[in-house]
Amino acid sequence: MHRKSEAVIKRYGVEGSRALFLQLKPGENANYPNGIEDNTHFRPAGAEEMAKLAIEGIREDKLKLKKYLKKTLSVK
Repeated sequence: MHRKSEAVIKRYGVEGSRALFLQLKPGENANYPNGIEDNTHFRPAGAEEMAKLAIEGIREDKLKLKKYLKKTLSVK
């Protein structure tokens, strides 16, 4: 998972990866009126990217858990 997530973040680049993390400018979100620079927690788009990687890993490693996954991944 670490290598996969690292590859995604590198693919987005320094500036582009900001869209994955909870980095908001002041006034951009009512929950964070002063903005926030959080490089630990993901925005919904970043969480979806990481969830895709987790599903991919479950399938690749042929974990028993895979029987609970849908055949195809439907992303909004």
